[in-house]
Amino acid sequence: MYSFGVVMLELLTGKRPFEVCKPRASRELVGWVQQMRREGKPEQVFDPLLRGKGFDEEMLQVLDVACMCVNQNPLKRPTIKEVVDWLKNVGHPTNTKIKTSEEKQIS
Repeated sequence: MYSFGVVMLELLTGKRPFEVCKPRASRELVGWVQQMRREGKPEQVFDPLLRGKGFDEEMLQVLDVACMCVNQNPLKRPTIKEVVDWLKNVGHPTNTKIKTSEEKQIS
């Protein structure tokens, strides 16, 4: 699941998983994306060729799914079925919160 999340991040950002020529803080794709989200700047991770095309909300939804897939704790990562369901619903208004398998076990 982690690798699938990395592939989604590559598609959204236009960056490779690891870039040696970048400054240390932005070399590793997963860490850089997580840092930008913590700083409240998730839109800045998107490939400039994708920005402003009218799909910003959908890209943010896919980014959320990708970040769940690359969670450091493997037990907190979603199942492939959950990911497929979430991706099918990207762009569709929904009133239900996405629950991971862990949250479902707790409730």
